[in-house]
Amino acid sequence: MKSLQKKHFIIFCISLLTFFVTSCHIEPVELVKIEKVDVKGINNNLITLDVTATVKNPNSGITIKDSQIEIEVKDEKFGTITQTENIHLDGHSTKQYKTRINVEISNLKGGIFSAMSLFGNKKPSIKLNGKLKIKKIFYSKTIDFDNFKVQL
Repeated sequence: MKSLQKKHFIIFCISLLTFFVTSCHIEPVELVKIEKVDVKGINNNLITLDVTATVKNPNSGITIKDSQIEIEVKDEKFGTITQTENIHLDGHSTKQYKTRINVEISNLKGGIFSAMSLFGNKKPSIKLNGKLKIKKIFYSKTIDFDNFKVQL
């Protein structure tokens, strides 16, 4: 009887391990469009924003956490974006998500002029460079990206 229980336990462990290994592949997530940006606060060189964006997730449900992203406006370093909360993306979906981020302006002189251009008639070029940490069940992966262009 114990031999049968041991075999079932081994089969269960192998099945569980197979499930975790096969579910660990993470496809790239696509930022489709930034829909809305609301300024929630400005304190010294820190701007707090609520951002609504459409995101396409080809994976099962994942969570984006601990992002560090450099932002350039008109090819001028503007600052660093940090997440204030984790973002859970529903699986196999294209949906709008709203999240709060902080933008720390690192180049105050160039940053102010770049920020002013955001409110003009022309749409400035905005580029993002950085890392996203994505978590899926017990597996996490860091995704690097460079020169990601944002359309407002």
